[in-house]
Amino acid sequence: MVEGTIPAPAWSELEGLRPVLRGYLARRCRDASEVDDVVQETLIRAARYRASLLDPERLRSWVLVIASNAFHDHVRRQTRMRFRELGEEALENLIGEGTPPAVDGEGEEEMRIGPILIGKDTLLRQLVLARRELRENDQRVLDAYYGGSGSCRETAVACGLPRALVKVRLFRARQRLLRTMRRRLTGLEVAGAGCRA
Repeated sequence: MVEGTIPAPAWSELEGLRPVLRGYLARRCRDASEVDDVVQETLIRAARYRASLLDPERLRSWVLVIASNAFHDHVRRQTRMRFRELGEEALENLIGEGTPPAVDGEGEEEMRIGPILIGKDTLLRQLVLARRELRENDQRVLDAYYGGSGSCRETAVACGLPRALVKVRLFRARQRLLRTMRRRLTGLEVAGAGCRA
């Protein structure tokens, strides 16, 4: 047997792992159709990369790692699609100019961010305003990566960066955005505008 080649019986077990994958992913995803999509993507990836599995006895754990990666890729795609669906006009109407008005929270879905309970719409407005406070280079790298295909290569071209620096710049920009958001949310909590402890 050639190293890296899996005997046929090991791959006949792949379909048998479908219930295990469904159970694993169902704990992370509420929508059954999304679970089915991620299971299918996992099985396709496992078949595509079968040469990288050197020990057939580790098939189950290897496939679960692939499932985890496929799920995270699915979540990232869904997040980018939601932001793209808004369109520029909707964002402009949402963003407005100046400080957003306080929201009384009536009928608004709320989220808990640490000790703070905040309306989802208020949180989105604060995120948009926090992004505006970032340096232009941070805004550009975040927009190029998350507003584009999520590719480091394309982000490097769009921002004029060496490809090797894209992840470092993204990490730093996200950290600055996180600090800005914490400051803004703390300010809202003190003012009582749209959040409560």
